[in-house]
Amino acid sequence: MEITDINCMLGDMPQRLHFTDAAGLFRAMEDYRITRAVAYHADARWDAWRGNAAARAAAETSGGRLQVCYLLRPTLGGGEMPDAETLLQRLRAERPAAVRLSPASDGCPLNRFYYGEVLEVLQTLRLPLLLDFEGRMVAEFLPEVARDFPRIPFIVLRSPFRQTNVILPLLRQRENVYFDTCTLVDTGFIEEIVARCGSRQLLFGSGMPMFLPAGALGLVRYARIPADDQAGIFAGNWQTLQEAVTWQ
Repeated sequence: MEITDINCMLGDMPQRLHFTDAAGLFRAMEDYRITRAVAYHADARWDAWRGNAAARAAAETSGGRLQVCYLLRPTLGGGEMPDAETLLQRLRAERPAAVRLSPASDGCPLNRFYYGEVLEVLQTLRLPLLLDFEGRMVAEFLPEVARDFPRIPFIVLRSPFRQTNVILPLLRQRENVYFDTCTLVDTGFIEEIVARCGSRQLLFGSGMPMFLPAGALGLVRYARIPADDQAGIFAGNWQTLQEAVTWQ
């Protein structure tokens, strides 16, 4: 069975990590039978385009095992980020599999006022947007911004299982909101989501290298859901999102 891990990182961080480079990621993928990974580079947190270039270089030599995720900033047209039209052309030329925003690090609420320019670019491309779970951001801002930008797949990473009262309404009322399975913790909640909302909006993510994927893999493998739903969570749903990206 194909497995795509949408939540991986390359590079070093202050936290203790299981590995920091592509070679370590590939070894972990082989150990856990993961087919491909979507990864950004930690250096992008301090210098977006240096880190994005490092992730792209690793992907280009990975033989298809690695898809690149770019980290972007909300303010376009400054010293680090190009203007919106240049960013659009750059993304079209380099074709990352996804982009990532970090509202907590940026110090901005995730809404049209602060992120409108970059979100308009992603809306044009239908490019998946990965977001680390931040309770206030998800509960207060995601319902509105997902409504305002319906062509962007908003993918929330590492959502805690206790947020069921937030996750279920988003899945039921926002078709373009997705969650990875990294810290859902309970197979029963996956079963409940599939029963009530279907499996289309669930994606497999491990959080490597801060976490190892055994737990996240087990949640999906042992959930009592149909095999087609399991295959969709592991790889098919991500492939559908990739096929929907509009590069032209």
